[in-house]
Amino acid sequence: MKITYIVAFIIFYLTFNGCRPSKSNDLKTINKHDTPTVVISKNISDTPLTYHLLVLNKNNISLLRSITSHDKLNVLFALNRVDSLHLFSQDTLVIPDTFITDLRAYSPFPSQVDELNTVHKIIFINYTTQDFGAYEHGKLLRWGPISMGNESTPTPTGLFFTNWKSKRTISTDNPDWIMNWYFNLDNSRGVSIHEYALPGYAASHACIRMLHSDAFWFYYWADQWMLESKTKISAYGTPAIIFGQYLYGKQKPWLKLSDNKTILPISKEEVLGVLQGHLSLILERQAIRDTLITNAKK
Repeated sequence: MKITYIVAFIIFYLTFNGCRPSKSNDLKTINKHDTPTVVISKNISDTPLTYHLLVLNKNNISLLRSITSHDKLNVLFALNRVDSLHLFSQDTLVIPDTFITDLRAYSPFPSQVDELNTVHKIIFINYTTQDFGAYEHGKLLRWGPISMGNESTPTPTGLFFTNWKSKRTISTDNPDWIMNWYFNLDNSRGVSIHEYALPGYAASHACIRMLHSDAFWFYYWADQWMLESKTKISAYGTPAIIFGQYLYGKQKPWLKLSDNKTILPISKEEVLGVLQGHLSLILERQAIRDTLITNAKK
């Protein structure tokens, strides 16, 4: 009960005070007896993050609905792997005591992987924790929540490359499935990355669902394949590595952050382990693409 009260206070405070403009980038800190410190910052900081669980009830939902700051809502969406339509349908939410504008402050992916310096672009998709991390030359550009394949229609794992894209695609399996900002990963099986509902668990029919903002960004960030003919690829698109295993029916891993804030982050060593066996092919196909683009400019 005490934790619920504390978190409710945090939300209340941030709602009515956190949106005031700051005159500088300095952190604004408030101490209220045993209430956790609330830090509001525009940038990633070294402030240690602490998480709490909020069991939703009528009063808490009312407080949550009063939050209008996009920055704070984006943090809640990312941490709980949900979209705006499913935020209030959760039994429990994980809430930070620190709201930071740059979402990378909450990223489970390392901010820099030097071994990827020669890779122009790559996206890692973690089945276990339902999130993605996109890198350019080893630097994490963006991460976000996703919803991957359910138990009966799992998402395949391994190395893929982005193929073709469409701003709007209707599924051939079900005409009711309208997929916006669609980017194909497996042309034979129809596995793709696109905007769709994020209910807070692995629920898709093998595709990787993203929030609208993330799918829109990925649509313009990733590269399409280059075709020599209808059946022959001359250059591959952006590499995507799908890895991990989702524990269906078990406690959502992000809800364990309140007990162990280090449970989600993937280390650089783990990233390199996932990359092992794929890097040479990625660089080989990247070199071919670079050559084709260079020759086309001559």
